Amino acid sequence: MEQCDLNMQLGCEGIWNISDCKFNAPSTIHPPSAGLTEVHIDGCDIIATINLVGAGTFGYIESNKFYTLDGGAGVSISEDANAEIKANHFIDCVVGVDAGANTDVTVLSNDFVGCFLYGVLGNTCDRLDIIGNDVVGMGITSEGFHIIGLMTGVIKDNKIADCTSNGIFLDAMTDFVVDNNVCERNTANGILINSGAYQILHNTLRYNGDGAITFDLNDISAVPASVASYNVLDTYSPIAVWSGAFNTNSAGIMWAGMQPGQLP
Repeated sequence: MEQCDLNMQLGCEGIWNISDCKFNAPSTIHPPSAGLTEVHIDGCDIIATINLVGAGTFGYIESNKFYTLDGGAGVSISEDANAEIKANHFIDCVVGVDAGANTDVTVLSNDFVGCFLYGVLGNTCDRLDIIGNDVVGMGITSEGFHIIGLMTGVIKDNKIADCTSNGIFLDAMTDFVVDNNVCERNTANGILINSGAYQILHNTLRYNGDGAITFDLNDISAVPASVASYNVLDTYSPIAVWSGAFNTNSAGIMWAGMQPGQLP
């Protein structure tokens, strides 16, 4: 399907290729009664949510423009569906990507500009990889990534700036890796750990929070158990709990501690 104006709800099952279309109404991609559904959507203007639903559903969403401020996420993935979401522009959406329970999702090299709540919301996914994205909060977006209870995944090589709350919010995961991200000028925390244990590695966290209640890196869990190493950060909390090594401040001065660079 090419160069169409889609003004009514679209339901897809089976094999579809959709390009250079305009989506003016929500669409649902779901598995057939037998077999698989595989849908490729590229080069489209989308002002209503693309919903991927059900085991056996595979969505490849690439190089589209999403504007969905009037309702829902740009892309919603739920009920065991699978998706690769790559090189899209999410502008003025309520949420850019909403990945739900038991889904398998890759979010790669997208721009999230002025999304109202989150760039990416991930909740109890089987896997969620968030790699190489750019969140431009513009003082509008609440949080860049709001991530809860994933089985596995990684947050890597992203830039999150100018959100009204946290750059990255993490909750209820174990040994999850947050690597080589830049979080700058977020009103609350650069990275906030609500609960769980994480590997916080090679990130640049600057100009976030007030340094008294909110910080570049903040763990408010009951028993902090994360490791922070090779990061650039100027403020952190709590003192005397973090383990890790070779962290510096933004002036390049290594944090002192029990071992070189360990957060004291």
